[in-house]
Amino acid sequence: MASPFQFRRVRQYFSILVLIFVYIVTSGLMLFALKTSVRNHFKDLWIEEAFQLTNQVERAANFESLPMENLGEEKRQEVQELLRRLTLGGSVIEEIFLIGTNNQVLFSSKPSLQESFEKRPYVQDKYLSKQKELLFYNRTDSTVAISVFKPVDYNTRRLGNLRLNVVISDLRAAKSTEFSMLLGCGIFLLVVGIIFFYLAFNSRKIHLPGVERAREEESPEKQEEGEESAPSLLPERLDKVDEEFGTLFMSLNKLYENTDDLDRTFSDSEKKIHYMMRVLNQGFLLLDLDMNLISFNEFLIDLLRFRTTSNARVKVEEVLRKNPQLTEIFQRAKDPMTHEVKRNSTVNLLNGSKIPVDVFAHPVYNGREMYGVVVYLKDTKVLKELEHSLQRSMKYGVISKLASSIGHEIRNPLSSLAIHTEIVDSMVERSISDPNRLTKIKKSISILNSEVERLNKLIDQFFKLAKTREATLSLEHINDLMNEVVDLIYQQALEKNINITKHFAPSLPMVKISKDQLKQVLINLVLNAYDAIGEREGGEVALQTEFREGKVLVSVKDNGSGIPVDVQKNIFDLYFTTKTSGGGIGLAISRKIVEAHEGRLYFETKPRLGTTFIMELPTLQN
Repeated sequence: MASPFQFRRVRQYFSILVLIFVYIVTSGLMLFALKTSVRNHFKDLWIEEAFQLTNQVERAANFESLPMENLGEEKRQEVQELLRRLTLGGSVIEEIFLIGTNNQVLFSSKPSLQESFEKRPYVQDKYLSKQKELLFYNRTDSTVAISVFKPVDYNTRRLGNLRLNVVISDLRAAKSTEFSMLLGCGIFLLVVGIIFFYLAFNSRKIHLPGVERAREEESPEKQEEGEESAPSLLPERLDKVDEEFGTLFMSLNKLYENTDDLDRTFSDSEKKIHYMMRVLNQGFLLLDLDMNLISFNEFLIDLLRFRTTSNARVKVEEVLRKNPQLTEIFQRAKDPMTHEVKRNSTVNLLNGSKIPVDVFAHPVYNGREMYGVVVYLKDTKVLKELEHSLQRSMKYGVISKLASSIGHEIRNPLSSLAIHTEIVDSMVERSISDPNRLTKIKKSISILNSEVERLNKLIDQFFKLAKTREATLSLEHINDLMNEVVDLIYQQALEKNINITKHFAPSLPMVKISKDQLKQVLINLVLNAYDAIGEREGGEVALQTEFREGKVLVSVKDNGSGIPVDVQKNIFDLYFTTKTSGGGIGLAISRKIVEAHEGRLYFETKPRLGTTFIMELPTLQN
């Protein structure tokens, strides 16, 4: 039969097992809570980035300023091209939609998905009734998918909803952080458990009640034997303690190394965030409540005109100190009564120049507590170019509609006028015998015929400008095209006593162009150069090609009198001309053709020194 001491020892071991079980369960719950906390941290981080990207896309596209009622197809395609570019270059943005209240996709980065999206009206009904931003978050083992729906208003009415699909496929940083933290916490709990149980069962100052009662019931002889053997066992126990403490310190050292790995993981995560912010096409600043710089994106460095990585933070802080208006905007933005601040301003740069910007600032909250202010800086020069492009697109749209509606009404009277002029000419020859009078009438009829022919040519030019023709694009060497143009206009140069010089750069990359259309542009520029030189002696036209900043540049330079300052801003306007016989259409057509090639046509002029027209064309690399 078991003795009472044996029962107590069994109960003692059972208590130990229960204690170990409770400790393991508690540790497991702590690890699970830590894992959930880490995942929620990354979830909040990714969601915040998704909302920031949505705001940036909305400001970049500038939907509120677009006249939707009169929006031309070219401008629509231009906006869609902008949205498409925001999804390229390693961007985490996969798809961008602007969906109207009638379930119509107004703009999309992927027009091919428009039809399939419009066949799901229940998706629209689900979020169009909401007044705030919505977000759908889904995480798998390999990706995180976030869909943001944000209302877009236009002229105090709901224009629709901006949908942004963000897909984060590189989860190595998040998984590494989660694994490192769980591993570190697990090692820490294991070490704490070892220390606790070691001190609980081996320290002379901490005794289990069952063991004490069992020892009290032992015979005095055994107690005396234990006391006699205690001195001999003391060195052995001390060696064992030293060995266990050595193991403990090794575990603590490993935990310290894991902490370093965790710091590096968080540093990698911060780099990931900076990479995500690179897709923003605005300068981004995150400041704490004392206006200390927390973070910024690389676009801000380009905006502020300094491109360094070693002391970029110092230079950004110098720019903040140099612009007190930014401090005022910051103070207003962090005012609890002010939700956001928008202002047109000018930023003083470190090189002494100034740039016009749109400043947008709003506070950032962690729950209900404000912890900083986000400031966005947008270069307004880009917006002005978009506005000018929109105005030109609308102008061409009006011309196209006008041409299609009145083209036949103009040609029919001209045809009748030409026919009856010939009839009158034949009747005059038979009915008038006075030579002087006949000569005068014949001259008037000749003038009528020439004016009819001139009107027909003007209408042809009008149709060329208004009608959008699908061009055939091909890879061409720009120098070959320039040589063909020289062959066509060389005879006129000889007749006008104008010297033509060529400076063509060798080994230029090929460009994808419509050869006939660009030939038309170049001939028009050269003929304009001839007209600018006029009867001046020593006239010269210089044709040049070069490769600069990823683009092919073609320039046509004359040594005429230059373009007067008061007409420079109107030189590309439709029907604007300084010639007595010109129609003011050639440069407008030329600019339209170059812009259709995603290029740019502009000029540089100096009084009495001449004018240079420069055409920039993109290459296959960009």
